[in-house]
Amino acid sequence: MAPQRKKTTNPGAPDAEGPNLHEVPIEQSSPNELTSAQLIEKEKRIQAERAIEAKKAAAAGKKAAAASTVSKKAAAASAATTAEAETLNNLSQLEDDQLEQNLHSELNLELRALEMKKAHLANQLATRKRAAEQTQKLAEAKRRVAEMQAEIQKMQEEVGLLQELPNTQAAAETSKHHEGQDLRQANHIHQDQHFQPNPPFDPTSPLSIALQRTSWPYGYKPVQLPKYDGSVDPAQFIMTYEATIASAGGDDPIMAKSFVMACEGPVANWYSYIQPLSIQSWVQLKERLKQDFQVFKRLSINTLQQFSCIQIDREPLPEYLRRFV
Repeated sequence: MAPQRKKTTNPGAPDAEGPNLHEVPIEQSSPNELTSAQLIEKEKRIQAERAIEAKKAAAAGKKAAAASTVSKKAAAASAATTAEAETLNNLSQLEDDQLEQNLHSELNLELRALEMKKAHLANQLATRKRAAEQTQKLAEAKRRVAEMQAEIQKMQEEVGLLQELPNTQAAAETSKHHEGQDLRQANHIHQDQHFQPNPPFDPTSPLSIALQRTSWPYGYKPVQLPKYDGSVDPAQFIMTYEATIASAGGDDPIMAKSFVMACEGPVANWYSYIQPLSIQSWVQLKERLKQDFQVFKRLSINTLQQFSCIQIDREPLPEYLRRFV
């Protein structure tokens, strides 16, 4: 009888359609030999199963490691993306903050510049107002001076007329006698004589004794002597006055002596208040005229030092005006 093959199966292992590797023929033997062969076969099956499970475990470990690696890479990529997004967001926020800060700084600078400009314009406006007020006060002072001088001149003329009334008759009686003397003196004057005799001396005149003693040129008669009342620039008057005197044959002393005939209004009053015997030359007289009547020239409104001049207590107005200009 042929020996039978015993089919052995591995519990938990899938069945195979082909011949099983673990199927080994078992010959008829004694119970002790069969048991030993079965043990060996069982040991081999156990080892084979352990090898397969080890392979499966290794494959599962590799798969799990690969999955873990992929997961880590994905997590790292996601973290990198998140970090990059946060970095970009932070940079954008920083740029916005910087732009806002720059705009705030520019607005502060512009506001400061506008405040400085406003303060500068306010100072200019205050300066212009003060200058306008000083100009108005000066114009009012000049008007009052002119009115006062006109009143004084009118009063002096009235006083002079009153003083001349008692002497009218005496002057009429002596006029014939003087005319006779003048005719006799004229007969004794030679035709080639250039200067007249020395005039009388006036101790109240502003001119010095030497100027008063200067004789008038013979036949000296200016055609039309220019008049000056202080309403224009004295330099213009002096230029016309000197030309007129020179054309009539006068020199510097004659210009000084003829000046009283050209004075009108405030200038005549001013001339009468000059210290007696203090004028030594025509140059001195015209420089004094320029100095005292510069107030009638147009003032420059941008010279603030002129408006810092304050009238001293009990200082006469002409002296203040002279110091002001």
